Amino acid sequence: MDEEITYADLRHPTGSLPPAKRQRVPWDFQKACMLGVLLLLLLLLVTGLSMCVFQKTTPPPSAARHCPETNGRNRTELCENTSIEQYFCQSKWSSSAAPAACLLCPQFWRLLGDRCYGLSTEKENWTQAKMKCENLQSQLAVLRKKAEKDHLQQMAGEESQPVWIGLEVSTNQ
Repeated sequence: MDEEITYADLRHPTGSLPPAKRQRVPWDFQKACMLGVLLLLLLLLVTGLSMCVFQKTTPPPSAARHCPETNGRNRTELCENTSIEQYFCQSKWSSSAAPAACLLCPQFWRLLGDRCYGLSTEKENWTQAKMKCENLQSQLAVLRKKAEKDHLQQMAGEESQPVWIGLEVSTNQ
């Protein structure tokens, strides 16, 4: 028995297939595509904003001289401090003629005028207090004005223990 193979060309009108024959894209796939596009736009936005922020906070060339290794502090710490100072003290970096209007003190220290003061809660003698200050790349305070003394007393509180200041009697003249 001869088998006959018959081919037929079927052509549909240029419209769409009947509704029963259409293949629909799964709703989950559409959600995933929209989420991907949204995440891509968000990534571009964050990248653009980061570039704007970092371009505005680039330290001036004069800040590079603050970054060499000195006084036991490493380069990274000094450079980070310079970047932080620049971020919080924009007026200082905005004009070379402008006075340094912003000082940053170490954590738990307080600013008075152009100096930072740190108060210890530990009971120590004068020599121990002096050594502790030196270990912190600091020194005991030398109060030259009554306003400094009054402010320091206010910082310490009325019921606080006496504080050591940086004056010492020296027999060598």
